[in-house]
Amino acid sequence: IATKYDDLRIRTLFHRILQLLSSTQPPETASGATLIQCIAQINNENLRQLINCHNQQKYDQIYLLINHITKRLDNEVEQAKINLFQAAKNGPMYGCLSGINALLTIIQDDKYENDEEINQWRILFNHLIELCLEIASLTGPIVSSSSPEGMMPMELTDISGKDDDENSNGQITSQMLLSFGTNWNKIY
Repeated sequence: IATKYDDLRIRTLFHRILQLLSSTQPPETASGATLIQCIAQINNENLRQLINCHNQQKYDQIYLLINHITKRLDNEVEQAKINLFQAAKNGPMYGCLSGINALLTIIQDDKYENDEEINQWRILFNHLIELCLEIASLTGPIVSSSSPEGMMPMELTDISGKDDDENSNGQITSQMLLSFGTNWNKIY
């Protein structure tokens, strides 16, 4: 029997996992991907509440988690469309893709038998494919450049007013942008 204390621990862990998946540091995103696999395998009755799923339809936990992370990825892609430099700093996309990839590895494909469940997955996969193609077009100019540095200056001025631990001086470097463009390709 789960207690309120257990629910609080799972909620805290889940929020930390989402932070790790949004990190610009690849080791942190790898940790987030591993932890999201773990939380997906915990039989938590309050998962719907945890990810704010108000739909009454019965969904598999892995589906719910992938769908939730996909929504976060949608936001990061939208941010990249507006400003690639900001996305490199605040919404690197590859963490979300890592988490989705990790969850896809633990799916038991023989578990889904009815057409409704299969259709839900089909819609989600189609959306993920569209997102990956969109990310490829956004990051293509960075990784396809003949220069490994992407023909950018070593320091780019800060475009946002947001300071964070990862780059407290407020500078977005060409290395960050290059890492942003190439790390997602490792997953793709």
